[in-house]
Amino acid sequence: MTDLKKSRILLISLGLLPLAWGIYGIATTVPPAQIVGIMVWLAGSVVLHDALFVPALLIMGAITVFLTRKLSRAGRYLIRLALSIAGVVLLVVLPLIDAARHTGTPPALTMPYALNLLGFLLVLAAATSAGVVIAEHRQHRRNDTTSQTAAGRPQAAPLPAMRERSGRSGTRFSRRRPPK
Repeated sequence: MTDLKKSRILLISLGLLPLAWGIYGIATTVPPAQIVGIMVWLAGSVVLHDALFVPALLIMGAITVFLTRKLSRAGRYLIRLALSIAGVVLLVVLPLIDAARHTGTPPALTMPYALNLLGFLLVLAAATSAGVVIAEHRQHRRNDTTSQTAAGRPQAAPLPAMRERSGRSGTRFSRRRPPK
């Protein structure tokens, strides 16, 4: 048995153990009449995930790619990372904000969730913007040293063992195969 197969078996086992523990917990603690409700809730969550969340994320991802197409790879990565972090935080905090509005009892945690969420998102946006500006500046400096500029600086020549080829995201260099 290869190491890859052993690691797959280990990882699958580690994933199935909590699942088995949860099924055991439901079977031993939940009355049989409520198990049907739990199954409906689980099926609904799968449908909600596949019918709403996945298409929405794919559409938002396509829009993000379209809007950030002129940025460097590092800038696009930072924006995608910030959007992912914001999405997870919104997914966790929005139910808390909603629950605090609709319950008659005072919440156990008395923090202003909406204000804190706004502050977090503003700090995240500022940090992402700064990171994108830095990444674009570095990319511009890198490109500036290898291309002819208006100031008349000489263009850096590619290494002798490299040849130019056109790629989707601009000019790239690849190794030449040695002559036979």
